[in-house]
Amino acid sequence: HSLELGKGEWLYLIMGRDKMNGENIGSLINILDYARENNILYLKDGYTKRSGKEIQVFDGIKAMLEFTRVLHPTGDIYNGEIFRNIPDRTRYYEISDMYPENYIKHYLLLRGKGAYVMSGVHIFENNYSSLVDFSKVKSSVESKKDISSVYFSPKRRTVQNLELIDMIDGDETFSQDERDLYFSTRFRNITNFVSLLWLGWCSDYLWMAHYGHKIRNVSIREMVSNIFTACKDTKTHLQEKGTLTPKRQRIIRYCFVKALFRAVVYYPIRAVAKKILEPLGIWSLLMRGRE
Repeated sequence: HSLELGKGEWLYLIMGRDKMNGENIGSLINILDYARENNILYLKDGYTKRSGKEIQVFDGIKAMLEFTRVLHPTGDIYNGEIFRNIPDRTRYYEISDMYPENYIKHYLLLRGKGAYVMSGVHIFENNYSSLVDFSKVKSSVESKKDISSVYFSPKRRTVQNLELIDMIDGDETFSQDERDLYFSTRFRNITNFVSLLWLGWCSDYLWMAHYGHKIRNVSIREMVSNIFTACKDTKTHLQEKGTLTPKRQRIIRYCFVKALFRAVVYYPIRAVAKKILEPLGIWSLLMRGRE
């Protein structure tokens, strides 16, 4: 029998142009049966931690670290009953910069467990799982914005992660040590987003074409500037929120130094090594060995 849209036991979030493999629905149903029996209220389909397991379960602050983050939303699976009990869900779209679903995941994970699953219904690889040619079909999301203010730009990625940090800082469920652990992870994400990941997006032809931009060079100087700005903005934000502690200042300094090393030393050396070793076939062997 048919169910009214949004009234099912489980709700599966799919973005309009993403590729889904309906022939694997049986595997997904088996996973959801397991989730029901084990108080798993949120699942992420199509992502794993390279463990070879079909399902990986997390709870507490570990679940928050894994799932409340900047991540493509297709493959989000919510327990329908708990989702429908969230009061005033629409406000999340008003207060979130780009990823309101993180507030939903936060709500669910405070009441149960979360899990990565591989049902085969959705497979997300190398940033793409689309039915369309990214180079020809433009995104309907911020595709006409200036490159410096698109949702994946350094300043927006900083805002998005600070939003997540505020979410956990405002949650008395977790101890201060757990909140600091979450802060440390998210701030490392920020420094990575504004430097090497920004470099990667700007040099990716398909990605840039999808959002209506040409590929552009991101210099080491620009990455260093972005790291400085992210640290400054994060410190200012925490001061305004009253959550800047000596421990967090140490975390910021440590992540700052590590990010600078990656941008100024590690990345240039890696780029040169790849240029030399790739034609010899050695680079691919090294990458497979690393995996």
